[in-house]
Amino acid sequence: MADVKKQNLNLENLNNLTNFTFVLIKPYSKDNAKNEVARKLVKCQIAQAMALENHAYAHNNNGQLLYEVISEGEVNYNKEDIAKHYEEHYGRPYYPALENCLSKNSTYGMIIKCNNSKFDVLKKIREKAGATIKVDREKGTVISLPDKKSIRYRVPFMIEQNFSSQNGGFFIPENLDKKENGRDKYTKVYNSDNNSVDIYTTAYVKSDSDNALKPTTVKLATMGITENLIHTSDSLQSARREAAIFLNVLERTNKATLNKEDGR
Repeated sequence: MADVKKQNLNLENLNNLTNFTFVLIKPYSKDNAKNEVARKLVKCQIAQAMALENHAYAHNNNGQLLYEVISEGEVNYNKEDIAKHYEEHYGRPYYPALENCLSKNSTYGMIIKCNNSKFDVLKKIREKAGATIKVDREKGTVISLPDKKSIRYRVPFMIEQNFSSQNGGFFIPENLDKKENGRDKYTKVYNSDNNSVDIYTTAYVKSDSDNALKPTTVKLATMGITENLIHTSDSLQSARREAAIFLNVLERTNKATLNKEDGR
């Protein structure tokens, strides 16, 4: 069952929030096992980003946290929900593939608020998520990849390491420390079935058998479908709209789950 945690948040008290953001953890691949790992890793990265400031703030404010996840849960967006959430992308060439991916897979939403107006939770979570891949669409080239400390960079490496058939130790993405014509090195693979482009990079994994470094391929993103693991609101207005959509979908998902459990 989809989970609502820590606060019974509804649309009325959502409108009273002035310092909050919305996060949507999107499908990583067609592999449900990878999606589950990706979701846990993204949530862990977000928690780590908030933990240090939360600890210090709670110490000086009678245990009150600076940042709080006030609602979260697994949801199933339908095509109408997706159109509302991604209204600025509706009608663009890549939109059908985006719609198809999100409507056929569950996603995970989080509403995070900040309890002090001197701190900006929206900016903090966007910085932790990292920038999306920058693309020169006319030339068909990738200009830059996400920052190495960001969720969009770190989590794909963690996922592929976890599922690596080479059973190695740690990944060393050496090639991303080097540039070619001012751009990060990468490999593009075009998918004719869904008109998308996969972005791969090469990393090196240390083998347990002979302690040698062996190359392995890591997918960083699929442009045109999910593009990245995580969506974060870019403004308070967007956060309010996206969180309202999420709360409606969360309520619907919970009701559907209860009806199924009751055999209705």
